[in-house]
Amino acid sequence: MSREKLLKDFELLPKDQPNRKLIFYEVFKLFLENRDHANAALLLSKEYSLSFEQSMRVVLSDHKEVKFPVVGGESSDVRRALVFNSNLEFCNLTEHTPKLRIIERLVGFELSVLFDGDFCGDSFMLAVAVGALSKNLPNHVAFSGCLDEHGNVALAESLERKLRVCSEQGLELLTGLDVRNFRDLVDFFDTREHHVPVYLCYKHSERVEDRGWEELRETVERSFPSKSLELYRKIYRVEMFHRRHMLQENEYASELRRAFETLQVVFQSGGVPHLAINGPASFAMALGIAVGAKRRIAVYHYQGGYHLVLDLTGPEKLRKIKALKREEELELLEYELLGDGEEAAFVIHLASHDPLPQVREFLKNRDVFIAYVRSKQPGMLKIGDWTEYVCELFSVTQIVKRRRAYRGASFFLSCPVPIAFGFGVAFGDYASGFVYQYDQASSRYVPIFRIEQLSQTVLSNQGGLVR
Repeated sequence: MSREKLLKDFELLPKDQPNRKLIFYEVFKLFLENRDHANAALLLSKEYSLSFEQSMRVVLSDHKEVKFPVVGGESSDVRRALVFNSNLEFCNLTEHTPKLRIIERLVGFELSVLFDGDFCGDSFMLAVAVGALSKNLPNHVAFSGCLDEHGNVALAESLERKLRVCSEQGLELLTGLDVRNFRDLVDFFDTREHHVPVYLCYKHSERVEDRGWEELRETVERSFPSKSLELYRKIYRVEMFHRRHMLQENEYASELRRAFETLQVVFQSGGVPHLAINGPASFAMALGIAVGAKRRIAVYHYQGGYHLVLDLTGPEKLRKIKALKREEELELLEYELLGDGEEAAFVIHLASHDPLPQVREFLKNRDVFIAYVRSKQPGMLKIGDWTEYVCELFSVTQIVKRRRAYRGASFFLSCPVPIAFGFGVAFGDYASGFVYQYDQASSRYVPIFRIEQLSQTVLSNQGGLVR
């Protein structure tokens, strides 16, 4: 249907059509979304007492759509409003103009507001005030609360029913229980980045108290003070900590998807994850491969407290872990090639346990050579910036590739989890091969992830886990 015909059909609607305001709202919004300002202004001027010039002033101004629940009698619903920063006072429901003027005094300019239907009450005020000043509002958020002359939020009436109707429509309801003043929400939504602690624990025991997330949060907040973390958790529905028992072989893929989805929510909501993993290095490497080298993230290591050891929060820092070194430039790591074969097995020994004897036994009689990588300095790695360790580890894989031109690569890891994660970020999923994990139950190495299938592993319910 053409927009001109849509406009003419609306004009044919009876003035007493019960859903006329809702139909007008949908047609008007459609014109706005298609940037058809002329027809939007024409529709507005014909429906309400505005000149065409005033209507154009409205439709050309910045606007936001906001949502708020309403209850009356036995019915409950979610209303919508288009809030225009037009510096022109207009409201299609004139009975709400007095409350609109309170909002205008709070925000400092006149507003034009179009509601999609009739309702009673003043709890729309929080939604309109936040919509007037906020540039970034998620679509799944609704608001409810009356404002006083200072912008303080009163608790909404019939809150239980409002929460229920919002939940039924997949909306997160924000009220005076979440903030004291509407400007707290404006500041939250206009914050350019949120620093979010994410704790993944795969060694959880009911017998031992695990304060990993709480300690990580305290560490992050010392560098990035925030009073809105709980608000962030509620609005974006982020699982900031996962606590699980020791992973079984058939659980790695599903847990990888779950961890990846958590990080994706943080990335997509303007967050910077501050990640700590209490679990297998093999899992951390796979998660790093899945995340890739285009996302900002900070990674922590626990040693008497949490320490930031991989700061990948800027493009130059992400590039640094992939900056290739020549063999003679390696300062922290050394490697040794053992045996011959078409494929490579990288045995990484940067922790107390030396996996080489067990890996040699496991690979016996296979067409595989071993690249044995270890630190030039014996003992535990010193806490500090581990970016260079990741850079050199990635460089070794490429040096060995040039020397032996291996067909595929497998990885056996004994190293700090942050290094495994960073190495996965740098290595990516461009090569074929496997990530192995030592299985205590069977006393053998098992292939946990197929590297080239990791992207589909985190995007689907299939693949990735080696059967």
